[in-house]
Amino acid sequence: MTRILGYLLLIGGSLYLGYLLVGQFIVAPMALGNAQEEALTLPSERLFANQRAVGLDEVLTEGSAVGIATTDDPSTIETSEDMFDFSIIQSLDTLSFSYNPSLETVIATISAPSVGMHLPIYYGTTNEHLAVGAATMKPDQRLGVEGTYALAGHNSRNSSALFAPIRSLEDGAEIIISDGRDTYIYRKFASEVVTPDRVDVINDRPGNSLLALVSCYSADGSDRIIVYAEFVEKVEG
Repeated sequence: MTRILGYLLLIGGSLYLGYLLVGQFIVAPMALGNAQEEALTLPSERLFANQRAVGLDEVLTEGSAVGIATTDDPSTIETSEDMFDFSIIQSLDTLSFSYNPSLETVIATISAPSVGMHLPIYYGTTNEHLAVGAATMKPDQRLGVEGTYALAGHNSRNSSALFAPIRSLEDGAEIIISDGRDTYIYRKFASEVVTPDRVDVINDRPGNSLLALVSCYSADGSDRIIVYAEFVEKVEG
């Protein structure tokens, strides 16, 4: 009886281990890839509508409210402070097989060709957004102008997934952001590892147009890596 119980425990353990391996290395990456592909292939017109819905077009300079569109009608806006509440962010669940962030909050794409990174950018730092791509960290930040455009992204055990590749970026590497209308080119010039309370790293610096990429560095989430890049060029159209 003891031997049979031992066999059953061994079989059960093997099945569970197999579930973990298949889930983490096959099912979850496929689900993530599908969600990213859907967001990355949105037409420009949809990106424009999303940008208008969250106040990221020219009316932003007039002090309009920001929020998220709750329907396909970009005129319907619901403001939400939780979209920039860093305290509610959870660690990445590598066994999650469901990735369902709203396509209404996709506002741009980011790529770093030298490390093979290509991700959608979502408006607002939420768990749903970070599970799939990069997320804006300030409601009123803008590309290619004075200030710091800050993006958060999860680290991953998969060195090619999400923001894991940013730690391999060398100084001088290009980081490219497209909003569906124009392309903004930044060039990495520095990186540092800081404690999680260093929110000052995303503050604007007078006279500088910067990009800051923020991600966990250690596996336990006890610190953050910050990659800094300077704005180089805006390519219109």
